[in-house]
Amino acid sequence: DIGQPVQRLYVHRKDLVGISTPEPGVEVHFMLYRDAKGLGAADVQPAQPLTSAVKEEELLPEGWKKVWCEEYQEWYFWNHVSKESKWTRPKLGEPEED
Repeated sequence: DIGQPVQRLYVHRKDLVGISTPEPGVEVHFMLYRDAKGLGAADVQPAQPLTSAVKEEELLPEGWKKVWCEEYQEWYFWNHVSKESKWTRPKLGEPEED
């Protein structure tokens, strides 16, 4: 329990890594900390390289999504239609497994 609901998370420019200004909707990873001023974020960086994030999703076959696994600290792939998941990237034109 951290007490009162927190409405703001403060990020200083010096804590941004690989981005100059965070854009709304861009997924980032960061280290959360609390100090006398409240909650803050350090080491803020894009979850995926900004230039390739959209391109990678476009390369996945229909129904597949790239998902981050916190437990193993690795990406895996999940098909929301078939409910199949796998560690290796599915390729376009790859036949569906039964």
